[in-house]
Amino acid sequence: MLGKWDASVQQIIRKTSEYLAVPSVVGFEASFLHYLAGDLRNLGLECELTARYLLVAAREITNDVLLSIHVDRHGLITTAHGDLEYAAFVMRAEKYQEEPSASLQMLNRIRSRFLGEQVFAYDANTGTILCEGIIEDAFVSSARENMVFVAPQLKNLPVGTPISYGAKCDSRETSLRGQLDNAISVAIAFNVFSTGFGGRVLFTCEEEIGHSWQSIQTVLERGTFENAKLIVMDTSPFATEENHDLDFVVLRNRDAHSLFDPALTEELKDCAERSGIPVVFKDSWIEQQPQKKLLVSYGSTELGRLIKATEGRWNGTTLQIPTLDYHTNRESASFAAIKNIHGFLAAYLRLNANEFGKNR
Repeated sequence: MLGKWDASVQQIIRKTSEYLAVPSVVGFEASFLHYLAGDLRNLGLECELTARYLLVAAREITNDVLLSIHVDRHGLITTAHGDLEYAAFVMRAEKYQEEPSASLQMLNRIRSRFLGEQVFAYDANTGTILCEGIIEDAFVSSARENMVFVAPQLKNLPVGTPISYGAKCDSRETSLRGQLDNAISVAIAFNVFSTGFGGRVLFTCEEEIGHSWQSIQTVLERGTFENAKLIVMDTSPFATEENHDLDFVVLRNRDAHSLFDPALTEELKDCAERSGIPVVFKDSWIEQQPQKKLLVSYGSTELGRLIKATEGRWNGTTLQIPTLDYHTNRESASFAAIKNIHGFLAAYLRLNANEFGKNR
């Protein structure tokens, strides 16, 4: 079935599946970062690993693009109450003293994403699987403003143990399905390095609780990144009933926080058009929805938070893969979308490398 797709698309699919087998619940990404660093060092790349991010660079820099990709995924955590709770809310409250503000509708959506799913507890430092179970029920705890999950097989675990979705990833007739956000972007980064990308990629933590932008800022404030073209990669949700052939590349002019770099965004748009790759601007798509289906805002991205927090000192643009069933273990991306985003990124990186070489 995958034989009709080129080698790069097949590699991205294989690497996505491989990376999903290594847990990376938000707040507990260390084991995945170590695994990823080892994988990329095997390509001969330079890796700087910290508790908050992994910065990877080619041996010879021939490109001023800085790709930024978050590695954290949603999951659960054991708490002092002896319960399993939604990790994002717990980490936000404990580490940043930020109270969750989820509506009952959002809490019920989180509940539906985990009910019936196989999950496993893992050692936060080593990634070793401790035990597995099935989420049989979930209820809202108004006292803790969080969702409490019931998995009878996960008993007597130490407080602070992360619980990840089961590592399922399957290739169907036309699409890849699993907890794609954001392992698929990591797999794309591996592919561009393996095919000669001469730039840098920053892998960040805590995007799912709104704090990955701080790591991006830390890295950008080094003098060597003064002229970097920052492109933040992620998945982008679309509604199942309204979209069938999600084969396009998703760009944005803005999010709810800020306007993105218009010149860089235009560069990406022009490259896509020259390459014959379809593009949808997410902010324009939101504006065109019928009023009754209009989203609350333009959405929140780590790039937007960075621009707002630094008052425009740092800017860039986003590159996103359209998916269905966002933030679930059934999130899907079409093989056509994977082919197009790979083809587009390869074309843009070649173009930028040529310009970089002329200006040296």
